[in-house]
Amino acid sequence: MKTALGMIVLFALDLVAAPRPLGAMASTAPVSTPAARRWRCPMSEHTAVFDGPGTCPECGMVLVEDASARVVDVLVFDEAQDIDFFPLIQVFEMAHFQVHTVAPKKDPVRTACGVRLVPEFSFEDAPAPDILVVPGGGVHKPALPMPWSHVLPTEDDPRIFDWVRRSADHAAITLSVCNGAFVLARAGLLDGLPATTTANFVRDLRDAGKGIRPQSDRRWVDSGEKIVTSGGEACGIDAAYHVIARVLDEATAARLARQMEYRWNSDGKGLPPIVQPPAAAAPAFPDSRDGRQYPLRRIAGLSWFARNLDYPAEGSFCFDSKPENCERYGRLYPWRVAREACPSGAHLSTDEEWKGLEQSLGMDPADLDRTKGRGPGVGDALKAGGPSGFEVLFSGWRNPAGLYRDGNGDDRAAAFWTADEAHPGAAWHRDVSSARSVVWRSAVDEPYSLSVRCVVDSAGASPRPAAQ
Repeated sequence: MKTALGMIVLFALDLVAAPRPLGAMASTAPVSTPAARRWRCPMSEHTAVFDGPGTCPECGMVLVEDASARVVDVLVFDEAQDIDFFPLIQVFEMAHFQVHTVAPKKDPVRTACGVRLVPEFSFEDAPAPDILVVPGGGVHKPALPMPWSHVLPTEDDPRIFDWVRRSADHAAITLSVCNGAFVLARAGLLDGLPATTTANFVRDLRDAGKGIRPQSDRRWVDSGEKIVTSGGEACGIDAAYHVIARVLDEATAARLARQMEYRWNSDGKGLPPIVQPPAAAAPAFPDSRDGRQYPLRRIAGLSWFARNLDYPAEGSFCFDSKPENCERYGRLYPWRVAREACPSGAHLSTDEEWKGLEQSLGMDPADLDRTKGRGPGVGDALKAGGPSGFEVLFSGWRNPAGLYRDGNGDDRAAAFWTADEAHPGAAWHRDVSSARSVVWRSAVDEPYSLSVRCVVDSAGASPRPAAQ
């Protein structure tokens, strides 16, 4: 009797200690029962299916809930950013979701890192997703109006937005990564919702739809409905685990992150700001006339002012005659005033100095002396937030009739004098605009009023050319 009782106790303990393969003697619920939940080993070669959580008897890894019926469609396209979707494929695969790459056609695409990828499905035959992933990437598209020229990662193809709209309607959750948020915005899916994107583009979200509420300092934002948007780079991985937590549960998402040796940021909070020590502060040039300090950037061997001159020389102007525009954008100067406006120890930048700046940022030497648009990408490098540190803001100009202009429609621009005359009555200038990636070089009549960038004098140099 004692022996029989002991065997019953041991058998019961065995049932508690280890998960049972489906179909084993103690399982009474059939596999096809809709409410049945199943668990698998994360190792795909271990194919046993279990009716409860536990560890894999073959390798000891923690079992994950079987979600193989859930379909994840990942939109891919030329110049898609690799980190925005490749890690997410593994994250969702480890949850045993069915992950597919989808493109408008099945032709190969080339990612931002140059990986040649053949999509598994086209828009015509892709399975309807339970989860839709829209990565970021792309290149500058100067033919599009703002903000799309700067932030839209895909082609401006109605098929893409139609498919995203239809897929999102079917999906339980749609996840964008980085500037993939602007694809959702273009499809009308972010209207009225909180959203985020890569840090440099958050400010552009407000203009990308109706009532979009941009969220800064967030790795991901859950709209509370069907849309999750994430920041750039590794933020998409955090957001993918959040999606798994919503679809399955948070404990499963945490286990999967641990198995991938990833520290999951489950609250979505952004990274702490980078605080530069005082020693790393940028050097500045003091203007002894009014005490203003101008930050400097060392480019092509010269120290350039990294903001527009704002000295109230006689004959200079604030854009729209508003003093607050001088504070933000600096002043606008007719050419003959501009030549004398820089403080002692600095001078109005010359045409040759601009060419050296442009060449250092990648402009082809054969293009330096040309007029009109030159050097694709160089204009972007000069804009605020660009890698050069030159920090161009779109400050506009004033024409001789006293009218102020800051561009053409959505295309805003900044115009800068050089110290060199192209011919009597007109001087060389540079133009950087929001919708173009190039730097424009042309002669402008001297009565126009443009912005000024000064360059610190070199020892023994006499860079200011004489006016004709």
